[in-house]
Amino acid sequence: MVFNEVCSLGCNMHIAIIGATGLVGSHLLKKLLANSRVEKVTTITRKSIDHDSKKLSQIVLEKMDTQTIENLEIDADVFFCGLGTTIKTAGSREAFSFVDHDLVVSFAVLAKKCQVKSLFIVSAMGANKKSKIFYNQVKGRMEEDIRALALESTYFLHPSLLIGDRAEKRLGESIGVSLYNLLSGVVPVGVRSMLGTKVSDIVNFVESEIFNLKSGEQNVSKFES
Repeated sequence: MVFNEVCSLGCNMHIAIIGATGLVGSHLLKKLLANSRVEKVTTITRKSIDHDSKKLSQIVLEKMDTQTIENLEIDADVFFCGLGTTIKTAGSREAFSFVDHDLVVSFAVLAKKCQVKSLFIVSAMGANKKSKIFYNQVKGRMEEDIRALALESTYFLHPSLLIGDRAEKRLGESIGVSLYNLLSGVVPVGVRSMLGTKVSDIVNFVESEIFNLKSGEQNVSKFES
């Protein structure tokens, strides 16, 4: 019996999330905990999450490094990675690359070891290791290294500017969100998807795909609303 046939029979699923306190990860966590077809959600975080759902199992790591992540044992059907930062927040290019490349690839290595059915990764529009933009270079290298692992099914999600409620306010992103809100109702859909990507669109897409998984690599570059 193939995996999507199992899902169609309504079996409960176990999903592991790293980056569950971030913008996309936190919204996805709430969505999955409310889904009757999800039996368990395991989160990997630096700090505990304030949620009392019986479905939630938390792995809190005082030190989040590549070796610690790869040494974990998680029996899950699907892995989701919402890790991501900025050079400004991280403090340097090296620190940024550690989060957006090294930790993400380590999570994929863990997925390979645990033989998960599918891995979802929030990457970025324009991810390309040959890009002149350092941010996109790192995302491109991350994708290439994960492709080399040849997992059963990998989804690279390519949003543009994330539109959603952030705990951390960033000036550049605030301006981008304002521009999106101003123009999203009057520009064509293709242009709107380049201006910004609603977090709710990503979360709804991932939730839907979890129960209709496809083998091989899936590159998802647009989330149109």
